This record gives sequence, C-alpha cells and structure tokens, in this order.
Amino acid sequence: MAVPIHRQPRRHQRCRRGLFISYATVKTHVSRLLMKLGARDRAQLVVMAYEAGVVHPGTR
Repeated sequence: MAVPIHRQPRRHQRCRRGLFISYATVKTHVSRLLMKLGARDRAQLVVMAYEAGVVHPGTR
C-alpha cells in the first residue's frame, strides 16, 4: 500500500530504497494517487488516509 509511505517524513529517494524500487516508480505512484483521488499534494493524501481509516495516529 502506498499511502503509509507518504505519511512518513521521507523523500522519494529514501522511500524507494526501503522498497527496492526506482525513483521513477515512486514518482509515478505518487502522481497517480494524486490524480485518482483528486488530491492537490501529498499532505492532502495523508489527510484522506486518516479520514478513510487507512492509517491511524501514532502508527509507523
């Protein structure tokens, strides 16, 4: 699942290293999530994830 990755204070480069995927793949997933969910930025994706119950405060 991509959303928990975005709520962590990491940049794309650190995310991809932890998942063993390319930087371009991370950028593609972020872009597609923004487009499909109608979010304006990553911060709004985090808010949407909390509201939907995908992530919970204090979890990593």
